[in-house]
Amino acid sequence: MSIEDTLKERITQMSADVQGGPSLQRAIQQGRTRRRRRAVARVGSGVASVCAVGVIAGAAMSGLGPFDHGDGQAPVAGGSTLAVPGDEMVGEINDAFYAELPGRVDVPRSVGRAYDQNLDPVPEPEWARAVNWDATFSLPKGERVEISVLRSESAASSAQRCREDARTSDSLHCDFSVRSDGSEVLESDRRYGNGDGRRFERQVEVRSGGQYLVRVEDVVRASTYEQAEAKWTLDLDEMSKMATDHGLLEQRPTDHR
Repeated sequence: MSIEDTLKERITQMSADVQGGPSLQRAIQQGRTRRRRRAVARVGSGVASVCAVGVIAGAAMSGLGPFDHGDGQAPVAGGSTLAVPGDEMVGEINDAFYAELPGRVDVPRSVGRAYDQNLDPVPEPEWARAVNWDATFSLPKGERVEISVLRSESAASSAQRCREDARTSDSLHCDFSVRSDGSEVLESDRRYGNGDGRRFERQVEVRSGGQYLVRVEDVVRASTYEQAEAKWTLDLDEMSKMATDHGLLEQRPTDHR
């Protein structure tokens, strides 16, 4: 089982009985405050602010600074990396979710979490040192949406994962595509369990190179796939936009030195 799948399993087990998310609400407010400050700083200092964000993102990808300890040498390879510091990531995930959530949908519960490289939970005051983040949004009628920013250790491409997934009995469909920017996009539907306990999961996963990926999942309980399709609040386009259009990751140019 990959590190992403192990983390997903832990999150699923924990999110079923988590009540309202005070941690997520604090993270949202703190993140918005910091983003307002950064916006003001960008007006005043231009290039300096861009460089500062680049240093933070480089530290996240290389395991330096608050994320880990290293030898002070930043990586030179291209690929995606974190667009914001770790203590702001849950707030950014929240913003991405609500920006694409269609219509007036009630979200009675939400919670944010962070994990270290060993998949152990990281307390909120220390979220800057985390390497995996997740926000879970509980919608009416048992529907649950999860958005995760994960450090991936899997060498398998999205195309390979799609081929492997198609061999399992629970896979309903899996599509793989490559965007003009080189990002690999995996879209899949799966089912779990039987009878009244059956769950259907719609997933969009985006890999843009580098160490991180973004995964969006919409899970409902239903007896048939047709019923699940009627229950899903999000369509694939909305899920894809949550993953790609809201600055969770940014692309690092390749240094050809």
